[in-house]
Amino acid sequence: MSTRYGCSRPPVRCSAAAGFSLVETLAVLAVLAIAAAFALPHVLAWKGASALRTAAAELKENLEFARSLAVKENRTAVVEFLPQENRYRVSLRTETGDLEAVRTETLPPPVRIDDAHPDYTVSQNRLSFNSRGGADNCTIVLSTAGGRSRRVTVSTIGKIQIGS
Repeated sequence: MSTRYGCSRPPVRCSAAAGFSLVETLAVLAVLAIAAAFALPHVLAWKGASALRTAAAELKENLEFARSLAVKENRTAVVEFLPQENRYRVSLRTETGDLEAVRTETLPPPVRIDDAHPDYTVSQNRLSFNSRGGADNCTIVLSTAGGRSRRVTVSTIGKIQIGS
């Protein structure tokens, strides 16, 4: 027997039995699955909140687009809200009084236009911007199934703000 580095016994060799057993591996996977099941609702709620924040910001940008389009074209811009279809449309009023669609946006799946909310004050689901940038005073409410909501308010002078 040779001694190596002052040891009197032979070096230990790894055998096929070293490592984790099948039972240990399954136990670890079970613990991870349980942890993921508890974390999933929180992840989905975060995703819904993120989608709500993004949808409110995009709605604000499209309302600002409608206001600037009305001023630029010296015409009335109309934003039609279609809550049952979960979308809204920006249009310009023609000289004959018809609406010419300019842009249509659909909200992401967890977010909806909540026209049943008490703060929703859009008359006949239409918001108009005049050629000077003024608008109908109203509040649009976007909600998720989890009960979160964001309010986008438009003042008579055309100022657009996002609130919670």
